[in-house]
Amino acid sequence: MENKDHTLLIVDDEPFNLDILQEHLEDEGFNIITAENGEQALDILLNAETNISTILLDRMMPGMDGIEVLKKVKQEQKYKNIPVIMQTAAASDTDVIEGLEAGAFYYLTKPFEPELVVTVVNSAVTDFESYIASQQAGKEVDELIPLITNLTLKFKTIDEAHYLVGRVANMFDDPDKVLLGISELSVNAVEHGNLAITYEEKSALLKSNTWKEEVEKRLQDERYKNREAKIEITKTESEITLTIEDEGDGFDWESYIDIKAERAYDAHGRGIAMASMVSFDSVTYNDVGNKVTCVCKRN
Repeated sequence: MENKDHTLLIVDDEPFNLDILQEHLEDEGFNIITAENGEQALDILLNAETNISTILLDRMMPGMDGIEVLKKVKQEQKYKNIPVIMQTAAASDTDVIEGLEAGAFYYLTKPFEPELVVTVVNSAVTDFESYIASQQAGKEVDELIPLITNLTLKFKTIDEAHYLVGRVANMFDDPDKVLLGISELSVNAVEHGNLAITYEEKSALLKSNTWKEEVEKRLQDERYKNREAKIEITKTESEITLTIEDEGDGFDWESYIDIKAERAYDAHGRGIAMASMVSFDSVTYNDVGNKVTCVCKRN
């Protein structure tokens, strides 16, 4: 999808900030809707005739502040998977953690740096595209999928991961709850695991808007092209266990299992923590870091 296919909602009580963001993002081809307060933003979401791909939300506003708006968005099934970028002039680590734990994917600091705004928004929109692709694939699920108790699937590319995620999610009692977590961990297995793209490399690739090109390049590289990732699911009466394993060298997963304030201003890096906080009852990696086991308890 191109930027013209995406609509962004910008929420800020300062007209000057609205104008700046709108100008930068319209120049990138995005469709823009603006709101001057939290109440107006929620009303727009409720009545929008088009899907909102990403919300840029000011944290400090009179009346309903950004955190309250964020929590209301994340409580609604219709909106909860829309990426929310928090905007703040200054925030303590405690404030940042509060926002991330409430469901914010990113933070932007004022005054805005145009290149960073575009990088973060592009990353958020890409996340939303991935979610929509996985969700659509899940709607095509075979009626037998919920009846399967053991399943093993292999994949090589991010597109294949998106194709499988929706179907895998439908094996769980609450597919919408686990969809984001399965998607994040599956994509991690490809890009960071099998393709060996480091955290720092991805940051630079997102900034230069060349992440997709680098992924495609490495998928053709002799060092990586034959690597596969594997999803295994086991269902019992008491729990559902999902494991995802790649053929990479692993990583220091313990640094990413929790929300970290210092990464709040990066355009990525919260997928594992979100999977642990939102999607599953437990998320653990093996010692190396190339195999993750996720468990959902059943009622």
